[in-house]
Amino acid sequence: MNEALITSEVGTIIGFRQDTTTDAVVLDSANLTTDSGLVYQDAHPIVTLTNIEDSQEDASISAAEMNTYLANLKNDVINDVSKQIVRDEIKFIEQNSLFKYEQSFTETETLGTGFVGIKIEPNHNENILLTINSISVSFNGAAVIPIKLIHSESGTIVSTTNITSVDKEQVRTRTNLRISLNTGNIGGSYYLGYFTSEVALSPYKRVHEFASVYSTPKCFNTEFGTWSLTGSRIDITDPIIEIEPFGLNISYHAETDYTQLIIENKYRITEAIMLKFAERVVELVLNSTRSNIKTRELDEQTRNLANLALDNPTSGIRGRLAAEIKSLKKMFFPKPLVMKGTLR
Repeated sequence: MNEALITSEVGTIIGFRQDTTTDAVVLDSANLTTDSGLVYQDAHPIVTLTNIEDSQEDASISAAEMNTYLANLKNDVINDVSKQIVRDEIKFIEQNSLFKYEQSFTETETLGTGFVGIKIEPNHNENILLTINSISVSFNGAAVIPIKLIHSESGTIVSTTNITSVDKEQVRTRTNLRISLNTGNIGGSYYLGYFTSEVALSPYKRVHEFASVYSTPKCFNTEFGTWSLTGSRIDITDPIIEIEPFGLNISYHAETDYTQLIIENKYRITEAIMLKFAERVVELVLNSTRSNIKTRELDEQTRNLANLALDNPTSGIRGRLAAEIKSLKKMFFPKPLVMKGTLR
């Protein structure tokens, strides 16, 4: 799944209630925002800002740092719940490189003006998560090559990967660029490459024996081309398409992606998120390495109550969470009924 996309879309579905106790941390607007009207403190009585602040490791944490801590905690919980729901349904599709054979480093490509590189266009009806595991560059000198990932519908630079080239070498940099094909953005394609105005070197051509043999991906189409610019935006209307990848190569893997399923059903997963957050806070209180609750260490009675909150046979947080996840799995991924028949 595309965790960053999920947290950006689901992160404000539940918020926090401002604590009115003395010296309580002042929450920022992002942590106070609740699209559903739900607040995490209602998940369980043990979920309080005081308990969270006193149980995290930094005894001198500032208000800004505490707000960041809360934001990271809720995002971790949202991603954890999302993964639990879809984990058994994810299917691996392929792993490959666009070009797998060696090259000779004898001829270079003349660059045009604008943006050059690889167009990545979905060709599959099923939602796909494409992960670019590495990007390789081949240029006739040493320089920093800023590789951009741009989506055509937004026109914004999604990411920049700086790779330092070496003459007559293919330099590979490992990445973890995760692209949700058919999800997140409605329509459009991704462009991976560089602005020619930012690169003074020339890329090597793939001209040696099998060097130009291209491995066709199963779940997306590619084109290698030069695109002119309208301001800073790629002009998709008049590309110059070539067979050369302009000194670029990528390795990747692809799997089914349920990012959009989670986002479109975010209001249905609020109960699971609340329960998971409560579980995380109880575990935080139980396992804190600091003396707890304003310098008072957890006594045995408090520890027993916390453990009971987690594992009570009838109302424990873990049992309720497991039942909720099971119910969501059935709703999102219904299994066909087994039909029985008799031979006559």
